[in-house]
Amino acid sequence: AQQTWVLRSSTGNSLCELSDASDRKLSYRRNVFSSAECSVSLESEAFGLLHNELLLSGTPQLICYRREDGANVVRFAGWLAGIQASGDPNEARATLTFNDAFAQLDERFTDGVVEFSAVAQGTIIKSLIDTADAVSDLGISTDTANIETGTVRDRTYENKQVAEAVRQMTEVIDGPDFWVAPDDDGTALGILHVYNEQGSEQLNAPLQFGSETASNCSDFEVTYLKPRNAITVLGADSVSYTLIDSASQT
Repeated sequence: AQQTWVLRSSTGNSLCELSDASDRKLSYRRNVFSSAECSVSLESEAFGLLHNELLLSGTPQLICYRREDGANVVRFAGWLAGIQASGDPNEARATLTFNDAFAQLDERFTDGVVEFSAVAQGTIIKSLIDTADAVSDLGISTDTANIETGTVRDRTYENKQVAEAVRQMTEVIDGPDFWVAPDDDGTALGILHVYNEQGSEQLNAPLQFGSETASNCSDFEVTYLKPRNAITVLGADSVSYTLIDSASQT
């Protein structure tokens, strides 16, 4: 399926398509943030636009779409997290790393002491994220329709890193699972989903791979390659010959 990666401004306006980017990779990790990575030339228009946006306006965004059944499906949405330049002077390139909206909670802390007494774990997670979002927009939607409340808990946080507090909640007995689903509705980059348990136990299930089995994995990576051309020539007596061009750039 066709992939489209679009570089956007800090306010969500389209800057350019990363059509010439190589080494494009999406990483999804359960109960952690998702990330996207690609490599661009330092001489490219994309890097120039990204550099100017970073200097003059704010942190650029990346939106990744996948064409499925005639419609664009958002596979990733997030903010620039890092730039690493490498290579010789003749082919200097930069590796761009983008993280989803949840990753920003690594830099947000509770304000002083925050206490929860007999509060459902899903409600605690929503409250922590909503409070952090009120300081400055994270781009995370926390609609209660997507949050299963779950086990009632007592929690006290003092100047606690919000991302760590949420992750630790998933590690206790009967703890929840969460996922920030990528979104591009113009108001949010991600939609928070909290599950009492993501997926179900299948003792006799076969080992399978693919995006549809993501809820059964701790993490996986997807690497998108540029397409290869192949020509098959058909001759008499069912004789055929196939010619394939050089390997895709990754």
